[in-house]
Amino acid sequence: MLKYISIILFITSTTFTQASIIGTYDLSVDINGKLFMDTLTINKLIDQDIQGSFTLPNIFTAHFRGKYKNQMIQGSFIAKEKGNSLKVILETKVEDNGCKLTGKLATEESIFGLFEGIKRGCHESNN
Repeated sequence: MLKYISIILFITSTTFTQASIIGTYDLSVDINGKLFMDTLTINKLIDQDIQGSFTLPNIFTAHFRGKYKNQMIQGSFIAKEKGNSLKVILETKVEDNGCKLTGKLATEESIFGLFEGIKRGCHESNN
């Protein structure tokens, strides 16, 4: 009986963790000492596959695709600015039950940005 209860608790906690990353994250991105406020939205999580969008306000919104495994999100999007396109790789650690992200933005060649993100609605009080 204890074995079955343990299995149910494991499945429930895994499902909660996966579902808890769905939402919109406000990102503070540092690129060469300049701060940008971007948005990562995760709309769907099916198994380990993530679908969503990455937005640099008033510049572009791009489709984001990635994987979620071991409290890590790895994915990519195409940034388009002033007629130029760049494939951006996003890697982030999911912390605080899905409320916080800490990660990096990179190209195939190098890391160009670091960020921290907070999920909208997390830690808000109902006062």
